[in-house]
Amino acid sequence: MAQRAPCAARPQTPCTRETPQEAPFVPGRQHESTVTTPAQPTQHRSGPRPPHTPPRSRRGRPPVEPRPHPGHTPAMPPLRTDLRALDQAARAHAATEAARLLREGSLVVLPTETLYGVGANAADADALERLRALCALDPATPLAWHAPSGDHALRALDPAPPVHARIIERLTPGPVTLLLELDAQRLGALHERTDLPRGAADDGATALLRVPDHTLTQRILEHAGVPVVMVGASALAGAGETAPRVEDLRAEAREGVALILDDGPTQRRKHSTTIRLTLAGGYSVAREGAVDARFIEKRIARTILFVCTGNTCRSPMAVAIARHELEHRDGLPGVPTVVRSAGVSAGEGAPMTPEAAEALREMGIDPSDHRSRPVTRAQIDEAESIYLMTEPHRLALLDFAPDAAARAHLLDPEGNDIDDPIGQGSEVYRETARRMREMIRLRLQELAAPGARSATA
Repeated sequence: MAQRAPCAARPQTPCTRETPQEAPFVPGRQHESTVTTPAQPTQHRSGPRPPHTPPRSRRGRPPVEPRPHPGHTPAMPPLRTDLRALDQAARAHAATEAARLLREGSLVVLPTETLYGVGANAADADALERLRALCALDPATPLAWHAPSGDHALRALDPAPPVHARIIERLTPGPVTLLLELDAQRLGALHERTDLPRGAADDGATALLRVPDHTLTQRILEHAGVPVVMVGASALAGAGETAPRVEDLRAEAREGVALILDDGPTQRRKHSTTIRLTLAGGYSVAREGAVDARFIEKRIARTILFVCTGNTCRSPMAVAIARHELEHRDGLPGVPTVVRSAGVSAGEGAPMTPEAAEALREMGIDPSDHRSRPVTRAQIDEAESIYLMTEPHRLALLDFAPDAAARAHLLDPEGNDIDDPIGQGSEVYRETARRMREMIRLRLQELAAPGARSATA
């Protein structure tokens, strides 16, 4: 009987064995559930096979575990990518991978400026069901649609009432959730334009909208190509936690998602502020969070600045006329507007001229109390629209603040100067006031027109 060669003399082929992965590798991920280690060289020995060795098929190969559908809930902890450790190219690759997972029906934890959120493809009924179950929500609970940008939201809601459009323009992206009251026609248009199924982000009368202020998450929402709804990850945190960090998520809750993108502690570390946009076209703050009601009011208010020479005739008359027009406008609620005046060569504290005040009273307009003041840098910076009486006024203001060029216009839409009535008779004042009223009406109509965008937004 021939003797067998020693095991050490037999040729050996190095190999590696890798446990099955739930998703492709992305640079920078901390693979909590997948560890690849070199297989030890085969040791030939007599006797029974060690108990830990997997059973083999007739061909001597271990059985292959079937790869689960990407939309199924992972059976092991999710992949976790530390975005802070990645360069721009790797971050972009991570965003592409997260978008793919969302598109295919997986749940993904994403960073925002407020708290972390768990996202799902709203057009995938199974993904929606798993998201609601993971967060212990009622199956009929509407979830916030997360739009990639404010422009996406405006297109989906067009035409929006002036105040609603203003809120979206001035507060998104940002730490606010909008609770939209919609009639059947506008709600149907929202479903059609976004591919949101009925009941995913609405309850039949109101819809939830959020535009997160996180560049990478915006890119993911854009590249996913499907409507994405998200739930604040505080639903997966421990008692009393709000989930501004990935570490706040309960370990068992993490097993329900396919990928966690960790970008460190969030900027705001508080839940978003909820603003109700009413069916009548107005708004109210339903719940304060990352920003308060005062901030919202100041942010959406429009400031108009009228400028003349001494701030005693034309510009104070313009303020009184504009306030009167704003108070007596018809239709939907208008954008909250602050109206101010100043002069390029004004002193402090001079009253409106008696002739200007009398011309306003004859038009049924209250001249109110006025004191002159010179134009300041702060006034220019706060003003969304600046209307000047003459071209020399405009040039003087731009010499002082050249960055205001896009907001500085002559009050006359046709570009004509409005001459100074100072020292002239009452009839000249009356004619100047009547002329300015027509111009101010046109300018206010321009500002209220659908699609009008502020230069300071």
